[in-house]
Amino acid sequence: MDRFWSKVEVAGVDECWEWQASTCDGYGKFSVGRGQWDRAHRVSWRLNVGHIPDDKCVLHTCDNRKCVNPKHLYLGTKKNNAEDREARDRGNHATGENNGKLTCPGSGSGEDNGRAKLNESDVSDLLHSYFVHGVKKADLARQYNLSKTNVARIISGKLWPNVVGRVSQSQSL
Repeated sequence: MDRFWSKVEVAGVDECWEWQASTCDGYGKFSVGRGQWDRAHRVSWRLNVGHIPDDKCVLHTCDNRKCVNPKHLYLGTKKNNAEDREARDRGNHATGENNGKLTCPGSGSGEDNGRAKLNESDVSDLLHSYFVHGVKKADLARQYNLSKTNVARIISGKLWPNVVGRVSQSQSL
């Protein structure tokens, strides 16, 4: 909880409390676990009010995406959220399977992750070296500037599963 609030500029009781750390689509984003992110206003709601039902969204009364003041937040439906967006003339929003998810560069997987050290070709070469030539994980970690853990996660398919699947299919032919 301290980690969360250290990233907030708390103002007066009725004023916006602005998120000061990472943002995505204008909303604060907060790490809630290994590689898992949530929007800061949703975390604020859970910390101050409680559970967010699956069929509900956390909406702002203040129309300030960086605000995490629990007094400015309320639960509503996706329909309420869409109506609010239209009433405030905001057209940029995630739809379909991305609705409610962080869709910013750097938060994706594979090459879409802004912190990725490898591309699909590198991963394919790494897997080929491991499975065909028997190169050790520690040697691959040094060669590709990765941790041994991430090399093991690539080999097991936990990272880059799309490439791992293609490589294993091509080797079984």
